[in-house]
Order: sequence, then C-alpha cells, then structure tokens
Amino acid sequence: MFGNTFDNVIRIVLTTFIFSAAIMPVMKRIAHHIGAVDVPRSTEGNRHIHNKPIPKLGGLGIFLGFLFGYMCFGVHSLQMNSILIGSFIIILTGINWTTCCSICHCLLWWNFVGQYYSLRFT
Repeated sequence: MFGNTFDNVIRIVLTTFIFSAAIMPVMKRIAHHIGAVDVPRSTEGNRHIHNKPIPKLGGLGIFLGFLFGYMCFGVHSLQMNSILIGSFIIILTGINWTTCCSICHCLLWWNFVGQYYSLRFT
C-alpha cells in the first residue's frame, strides 16, 4: 500500500516539475507582453538588486504545474476541491495585484479582501 502511494506522489511531483519548467518561458513572454514586470528603479536605493525587468507571473506557472499534476495523478476529494478553489482565488487576487493594481495604483485592501474570501471557501 505504501509503495503505490509513494509512486503516485513521485509521479505528481515529477509531472508538476516538468510542466512548470516547460511553461515558464511562456509565462515570461506573457508577463512582458502585458507589462507584469518588476522594473528596477534606482531612486529607491538598494532595494532592487536586478539590472533588467523581471517577470512577475512565475507563481501562476507553478500553480498551473501543480494543477496539471493533480489533475493527472491526484486523488480527487471534496477537501482537495475546496483547497483548489481557495488557491484559485489567491491566484486571481495575485494576478490582479500584479497586473492591474500596480499599474492603476489600486488600494491594498482589495488584495486583503481576496485573501479573506479564499480563506472562507477553504
């Protein structure tokens, strides 16, 4: 019994890793296309240590890799579905904060509201 579960976990981890590594170049292009990049600014002192714009959508690629691995080899349950719903809300809140709010300077409370409702759903 333990061997079958261990094999399933290894399959999920490897699938997640390979899919995440394969999708990262796509996420990088999407981030540059929509402007979801962290541009270094020298006016803030030594806060930004990078010299070129860095894409901010890496977390979405990791989430998609996790979702793909779970959908292929995961054990589907009500508890896992509620975790997926909550994490999807967190991802949407993060994407909203990364793209729209950093450009439009929305209030920080919107991010808090999204995190609160994701907690309520899980």
